[in-house]
Amino acid sequence: MPGRILRALPILCVSACFFPGAINRAPQAEIQVISPGPHVRNGEITLSAARSRDPDGESVLATWRVHTCNPICDREDPAFFERIARPVGEPVTINVPAFRSTPTSDGLAPQPTGSLMVKLTVQDPRGAEHHIEEIIDITNRAPELGIQSRGFDHTRSRGAFPVGTVVTVNASGDDLDGDTVQYSWRYFPAPGASLSDAELRPIDGAGGSSYQFVAHEPGLWEIELTATDGLGGETSTIESVLIQSDSAPCIALVEPRILPEQAYIVTGDDPAPVFAVHTVDDDLDVYPPAAAEPDSPRGNARFRWSIATPDTDQALQAISGHALASYRLHVGDYASGSQLALRVEVDDRVGRTLPCANEDATCALGGDDSCLQRITWTIEVR
Repeated sequence: MPGRILRALPILCVSACFFPGAINRAPQAEIQVISPGPHVRNGEITLSAARSRDPDGESVLATWRVHTCNPICDREDPAFFERIARPVGEPVTINVPAFRSTPTSDGLAPQPTGSLMVKLTVQDPRGAEHHIEEIIDITNRAPELGIQSRGFDHTRSRGAFPVGTVVTVNASGDDLDGDTVQYSWRYFPAPGASLSDAELRPIDGAGGSSYQFVAHEPGLWEIELTATDGLGGETSTIESVLIQSDSAPCIALVEPRILPEQAYIVTGDDPAPVFAVHTVDDDLDVYPPAAAEPDSPRGNARFRWSIATPDTDQALQAISGHALASYRLHVGDYASGSQLALRVEVDDRVGRTLPCANEDATCALGGDDSCLQRITWTIEVR
């Protein structure tokens, strides 16, 4: 029996000690999306194959191909990104196209990118490889939006726009995906006003991005602007526009100055003294006249003059046809000792009625003596 065992040993040794060549095992690919989502059109995505591994411990090279595709990614467009034979530890960054890379021979507009097909192939030095794919969803961004309002903003209006003047409202912003944006506008009336108390009209050639707003009633009006990109992205914003009543004009500077309870003495030494209003302050209708500007709502203050003389029994009578800012008094027309009263009143486009009695030397709408619409010089001829 021992001899059979010995004779069998060589056979067993041959069988147990025969080693074929080692089997090369394929590497395992893994796609890692490093950049956080959501991923957007015209944005960047960073990918890594660093988690790919080779079970044999060999170095591995990565090949990347990225395609745009139809919404369910069962049909790919031509690859727009390729990166071949790079170490797996080297990340790649792709710029996501706003529109699919499919050629448009049918005349249709390019379709927006909604998905990406990412393909990764890893290969070891002996040619063994592994291929995987991953679909990345791409998000459409709504337009960015703002409203800028500009118009005649006089300092007396304290940031408001005078009633009846044009306020231009412009859409500001952008669509970061490069989509064509459509604008829609509407307005909401101020408390106590109605929609018919204002107008909102488009500016020709502005493509709907600029409008003119005119309110005929004071108060806080609101203008709403909505921007859509045609892909479901929509943004709305509201701009508050304060409309203020046109304030009464104010006589700001006169010459000669008013002497309270004193007469201004005129003599033959100055046979033609001038009484003048040098400055009128107003939201719109000022003096001296404002420099001409295109589409400016500014106008000029209006003047009414009247005079009381012995010939009128000291009753004030309008100086017919005289609407200038100054009046030249001809001293020689009056006898020495004559008592005169020369009055000027200012008005604007509103056409206001002064609430004061005719015998009042000054008058102020609203009782604000710092803003007079009437002054009267008392004059004595010597």
